[in-house]
Amino acid sequence: QEGDRLYGRGTTDCLGHVALLTDLLATLATTRPQLKTTVNVVFIANEEAGAILGVGIDQLAREGYLEGLKSGPVFWVDAADRQPCVGTAGMVQWKLKVQGKLFHSGLPHRGINSIEMAMDAMNYIQERFYADFPRVAQEEEYAFMTSSTMKPTNIISSDGSLNQLPPLCTISGDIRLAPFYRIADAKSSIEGYVAAINADPSGVLEKNLHGPHSKYSLPEDNVKGECEIIWLNDGEDGIACDMSSISFQALSQATAAVLGDSVHYSIGGSLPLVGSMQAQGFDIQIVGYGKSCAYHADNEFADLQHFREAAQIFSKIIGIIDEGAPTA
Repeated sequence: QEGDRLYGRGTTDCLGHVALLTDLLATLATTRPQLKTTVNVVFIANEEAGAILGVGIDQLAREGYLEGLKSGPVFWVDAADRQPCVGTAGMVQWKLKVQGKLFHSGLPHRGINSIEMAMDAMNYIQERFYADFPRVAQEEEYAFMTSSTMKPTNIISSDGSLNQLPPLCTISGDIRLAPFYRIADAKSSIEGYVAAINADPSGVLEKNLHGPHSKYSLPEDNVKGECEIIWLNDGEDGIACDMSSISFQALSQATAAVLGDSVHYSIGGSLPLVGSMQAQGFDIQIVGYGKSCAYHADNEFADLQHFREAAQIFSKIIGIIDEGAPTA
């Protein structure tokens, strides 16, 4: 600790919030305010380890333990920077495998360079993706920092000497999709792009960008390059929080009362489960009090003063909701 700044893994993401809500519960238990409503707190296990089944809030929802929360607001405390986060993106991870043909690099017209084909395939897929999933008006209303994106984040080619055309190249990455689109639609569209490539790789991809001898089909050998899209997870839709709900008004009013203003924002990052919970009938609102600049940082940190303010904000939220709809 240096002054009000706390360092350590989880201070921002997300153990600082565990401490915050534990302190809130202790304060309620000590002061015993007379409330007409019930305050429930759920500490989440297994948030980012979806391969471990049967553990976490999704399992609680599946077994009916959260049904009672549908009658009131749910504040998902796993964002940052103290202001209401009203939207997050959907996400799915993918792998694009490109099969070429191994040959000596001195005879490039006899082989298919999988790296070059992968580059051109990625350009083609991205161009069509951004045409089909552009920024929409709701993204302005929700103040999304970025629009939907599809981008490569990793590339691997087959081992070989420098005088060989590589026969296999694999590009991996993710899609971050605005919540006004569905992940299932994006996956279906991309599968269509890949099918178009495979139907005519030369016609679709060859633009003479890599010299006159770079080819993606070899009719004399009855060989053509081929792409395969592999989805690495099922994917999950994003969320656009209901900004007309009493819960959002309570959050906004309490935030303005403590911080002086309330300015909502949305991000291209993704939160697990919130979209599916909203679809099941939960009124989800998102907020957090760590520092977005410290997410996954080597020296993660958060400011204690921001958590003091958070305690005040949640106290006001409880009061507003307990009294009924907030004033405009």
